Amino acid sequence: MAEAVYFEEHGIFRHQSPDWEKDLYGFYPNGIGDAVSNMGEWTVKTGDPFFIPIMYKLLMAKKRWPDACNVGNEEFIATKKLQYGWSKTVHWFRMLPVVFASDEERGAYLKKVKPRLFRTQHGMTRDPYTWYNCAVIRCNLSPGAWIEPVDMPRYLRRRGNTYWRNYLITGNVYWKEKYEKVTLRQLRWPRREYALDMTKARARAAGSTKILYMANNITPIPNKGR
Repeated sequence: MAEAVYFEEHGIFRHQSPDWEKDLYGFYPNGIGDAVSNMGEWTVKTGDPFFIPIMYKLLMAKKRWPDACNVGNEEFIATKKLQYGWSKTVHWFRMLPVVFASDEERGAYLKKVKPRLFRTQHGMTRDPYTWYNCAVIRCNLSPGAWIEPVDMPRYLRRRGNTYWRNYLITGNVYWKEKYEKVTLRQLRWPRREYALDMTKARARAAGSTKILYMANNITPIPNKGR
């Protein structure tokens, strides 16, 4: 997790954006896109359930951050997935010919390029749900009350995640075995650092020593900056 701080006015964890993000997006996102993941990861580390209701409310609304974070930044944030995808694609082609040796070089080049739109508030991915579920288990809260009502959109579901979630809710070993079988097979392939961290977090939540053992003996691919 990035060095995150609690923003009292928004009630969420955020982290300070590097200067190149201002050049990339036209504003300082300060971690709004990772708000739920940051809160979930912090909860897993501390065991403090303070952020559980906040994450629950956001995920039930299929939002990555509270509406208050949009104020003053509306022109920089995409409102539709197609709009975000097009902006990202155009920007990618503009950056394609350049290789940067440092964030400073990237920032200098970005100042010459039109900013791209930031992701949509409703552009959900699997990681917020993963960290939220892990946080609920870490705080010994009822999976039936806190996990079962919060389900990711159908287009994000994968077998491993579904089996894992089913096991957390039901405690049925059948689902744990299916989750382990799929995940152990996936771990044969290279994984980025952030993905391996989530794999380990899921394994701890499910009490899977098999997956933890294998994951702890894998050298991950370094996270790729934007």
